[in-house]
Amino acid sequence: MNMVQNETYGASFDVLIKELFGLRSLISQSVIYEIRVQLEKGDEHAKKWIKKNLGLSAEKAYLIRKLSQ
Repeated sequence: MNMVQNETYGASFDVLIKELFGLRSLISQSVIYEIRVQLEKGDEHAKKWIKKNLGLSAEKAYLIRKLSQ
């Protein structure tokens, strides 16, 4: 029997997926690109677009919080 490389007890699904597949984000690259396009149009525009087009997520909350500062 081999020892496991990572301790996973209590880890969230997001953390495990990112760790196992070497991802920086669980958001699709096409969505990241579109968010960047919207940010180029200004913070207020981007905030409205994010609220309208993105589903509930920690990333959405983070973006809105940063754009509101």
